[in-house]
This record gives sequence, C-alpha cells and structure tokens, in this order.
Amino acid sequence: MKVYLFIAAEKPAERNVIRSCALLSVSRSAYYDWSKQTPSARARSDEKLRSQVNGLNQAQAIAEHDLKLRFFEGAISLYEDDYLISDPYADWLQTERERLRERFFNALLQAAERYAETGRYADAITTCRRMLARDEVRENAYQALMRYQAESGDSAGALLASLPTLLLFLFFQRFLVGGLVAGSVKG
Repeated sequence: MKVYLFIAAEKPAERNVIRSCALLSVSRSAYYDWSKQTPSARARSDEKLRSQVNGLNQAQAIAEHDLKLRFFEGAISLYEDDYLISDPYADWLQTERERLRERFFNALLQAAERYAETGRYADAITTCRRMLARDEVRENAYQALMRYQAESGDSAGALLASLPTLLLFLFFQRFLVGGLVAGSVKG
C-alpha cells in the first residue's frame, strides 16, 4: 500500500509509472487497480478528522500570532522615554535604563517581524524607522528595514536605507586603515 502511495506521489512530478513499478517490483495493473479504488468510510472519516485538526492548528497559530503582536504593541506603547531621563547623572540608573531600552528595541524588532510575516510591510518599515529614530547606529534595524523594503518591492528604498551605514564606513575607513598600517613593521 505504501509503495502505491510512493508511485502516486511521483506521478505528478512527470515520473514514469512503468519505470517506478519495475523498480519497486510492483505490477502496473495492481497499481492502477489501487489508484481507481474509492476510499473506504474509515479513510474518509480519517481524512475529514485530519482536515479538521489541521484547520484547528492553523486557527491556533493565527490566534497565537495575533496575541503575540498585540502583546508587543502593548509593550511598545508603555515605553515613553528612557527611564528617569530627567536625571542624566544618576549613575545607579544607567544599568536599568539600558536594560529597559534594549527590551524596547527587542519589542520593536519582534513587532516588525510579526508585521512582515503577515505581509504588512508598511507597518514593519514604520516600526524599523521608529527604532532608528531613537538609535541611529542599530545595525539589526537597518538590516530589517532593508529586508522589508526589498520584500515589499521597494528596492530603491532598500538601497537608500543602506546609505547611512555606507557613509559611516567610508568616513571611518581612513582611521581603520591608519590603525592597520601603524602596526606594520618596515623591513
């Protein structure tokens, strides 16, 4: 029976049924008899149950996805600004301030990924730009922004998003080369 399933699976891929039957030592007439059978009541019942379970799993995955997206949106809305920014000299706050800032950026990145998974590229791009407005040197935000713009069909926007990183590299290139050359020995 499983051999017949294998032959049936290979048939749409333009495989030769005669050759498959010969390779698997199965008579062609037995295969064709099997392929013309109507499914039994049990097989139909199993298929119906399988499709219902698959539909339930898909509905659950969509609900979990929407729930996660709402969770990230809620977490993002809670973050207004850096923690106790009015006291910038409070060194004891620096660790907590950085931790909360990183969690905010992670929530933004996760929300952008969820938007992109559902095809809402405009929202994903806006979320990445919001992240870059707060931290201009965040590389993973630039990568995500370029990827979402390219996936949405805006290749020019993806190219423009790479310009700040390119300009930064070109500006600091002379210092990088100068540092490499300073360590060389003439000999």
